[in-house]
Amino acid sequence: MRVIVLAVAGAGKTREIEDLARRLRADGKPAFFIRLERVANHFELAFEPGMHKSFQDWLAGGEEGWLLLDSVDEARLRHPADFELAVLSMSYILATVGASSRAHIILTSRIGAWRPVTDLVLCRDLLPHPTPRSGRRTIVENPDDSTQDGFETVEDADGKAEEIAPGFAVVGLEELTDVQIGKFAAAKGISNTHAFLEEIERKDATAFARRPQDLEDVVQFWRENGRIGTRWEMMSANVARRLTERDQTRAEAAKLSPERAREGARTLAAATTLSGVQVIRVPDGASGLDEGIDASGLLPSWSSAEIGILLQRPIFDPAIYGTVRFHHRSVREFLAAEWFADLLAKAPSRLGSEQLFSGRNSASRSQLHCFVRCCPGWWRRITVSARA
Repeated sequence: MRVIVLAVAGAGKTREIEDLARRLRADGKPAFFIRLERVANHFELAFEPGMHKSFQDWLAGGEEGWLLLDSVDEARLRHPADFELAVLSMSYILATVGASSRAHIILTSRIGAWRPVTDLVLCRDLLPHPTPRSGRRTIVENPDDSTQDGFETVEDADGKAEEIAPGFAVVGLEELTDVQIGKFAAAKGISNTHAFLEEIERKDATAFARRPQDLEDVVQFWRENGRIGTRWEMMSANVARRLTERDQTRAEAAKLSPERAREGARTLAAATTLSGVQVIRVPDGASGLDEGIDASGLLPSWSSAEIGILLQRPIFDPAIYGTVRFHHRSVREFLAAEWFADLLAKAPSRLGSEQLFSGRNSASRSQLHCFVRCCPGWWRRITVSARA
């Protein structure tokens, strides 16, 4: 088995595979949670306490084992080449004793840190599947149609990952269900989870409660205020949170200020709204990926590293393989409305602003109508706030 798990920050991918390792060991199977960023230079420290000796015993034996490698983005924090070095090291260790064919390997990564062609080719060449499958799989974009094991396939309809690396599956973590949200809330100290869930539905705040990290903030707001915030409160806080790196180590290693991140996200939101193309291409060193909007063309003053950092922020979700989309349509509309309000604010005069609204150019009118149609609620609130 070879599986790549892609998820946004706060989706719970690390916790998921840590728990998977414990469950596999409880069933008597050799399973090892391994921190990928330590593999190349501090291999013994890459394991949970006491597990390196168990790994050596497994290498010397003949059993199948599960290697849970977390994560590609962590491995790249210090230097982009460190991920390749870690995979080379793991490949060498397994090949030396002929253990590659009996190793099940699961890799995790933030979406924007995974290079959909070059990384997959690297894994195919160095950690090949012993008996690659043939055939193609299709993307599962609707969680209601996903498999029941907590994962959904994120390859595109052409089976691109299957073509590049036979035997590899690329999956994403599913969002939390209502039942899981209730269990999470109860574990965090909310006694009346029924009222909590009803309020989430009544306030149309489900989009802010589908990921563990987001849900934790919603729970905290409820415990402090006895209510779910208004849609404006929730959206403003949610967008700010999703554009900020919470992990201090990551924030220091991959610098992108919240202000610059918001500027870039607004531009991408406006482009996807106006063009009708909802997906944004993830930067990759290889050619051949032409799906989606090219962020570098919209953000010419940004480096490729900055664009990669932005697309790793949890305001984006995986779409078809090699692309991301905004987490929720309402988030995209909110940021697009901010972009257009900022454009109006920068107009040189009131006449300039009015021309944006009522320009004789049919393309201008069409674009304005697109914004007003797509972002009505946010548009009114943001423009009223800008005038105040």
